[in-house]
Amino acid sequence: MAFDRGGNLYLAHWRADPAGVSGNAVERFNALGVSQGAVVQGFDCDPHAIVFDAAGNSYVGQAGCRRSLLKFVPSRAVPVEFMVAEDRQGVFWADLAPDNCTLFYTSYGPNVKRFDTCAGAQLPDFNTQPLPGGAAQDLRVLPDGGVLVSSGQVIARMNSSGTLFQTYSVPGEAALWAGLDLTADGGFWVANYYSSNIYQFDLASGAARTHFNTGTLANTAVAVRVKK
Repeated sequence: MAFDRGGNLYLAHWRADPAGVSGNAVERFNALGVSQGAVVQGFDCDPHAIVFDAAGNSYVGQAGCRRSLLKFVPSRAVPVEFMVAEDRQGVFWADLAPDNCTLFYTSYGPNVKRFDTCAGAQLPDFNTQPLPGGAAQDLRVLPDGGVLVSSGQVIARMNSSGTLFQTYSVPGEAALWAGLDLTADGGFWVANYYSSNIYQFDLASGAARTHFNTGTLANTAVAVRVKK
C-alpha cells in the first residue's frame, strides 16, 4: 500500500488465479476510503511494492514473472521498466531515499538491495552482512540514513553504513514480521503476519509500546501504512 500526496491509498493485488486473469492490478481508494476501482491493470504478474516520489510518479515492483520495477509517470501512457537484481521475489517491498533516485528494496531474501532509478543502474546491496531471519520484507529509510527492515522473526535496524546494530521482537510470540511504517513520534508500527497482531515499537529503546489484533484470521495482516 502507499498514499499519494492527495491522501488517496493505492493497494496492490497479486494475481488471483494462475493465468493472471483476475487480480493483477493496483486499486485506488479516495481520502474517504471509497474504492475507485483498478487504476492500473495488465501487470506481467504480482505487483506488490508501491512507492511515490516527490514529483508524484509512482514505482510498482512486480514480485513474479518478469520481476521488474515499473515507473509510472502521469504524462506517459507506457511505464518505464527497469530490470533489477533480485534474491527470490523480484521487487517485494520498497522505499525511496530522500534523493528521489535511490530505491531501497527487498526480494524475500537476506538483503536490502538498491537501484538508482535516475541513472537506471543497479547499486551494491546496502547491508554489509546477511540480515537475521533471511526473509527481508518491508523497509523504511530512516532520517539518519539508516534502514529499518522487517526480517522474518525480528525487525532489524541498520546504521547509515549498512551495519546491523539493533533488533526488535516480542518475547514468546512467533513472528513473520511483514509491513511496517514510521510514526512522527520516534516509533513505528509493524504487522506480524502469523498472529495478525499489529505492534508499535519505540525506535530508540526497542520497547513495544502497544498492540492490537486486526480481528482477522492468522496469516492475513500483511501491510501497514500510517496516514501522515
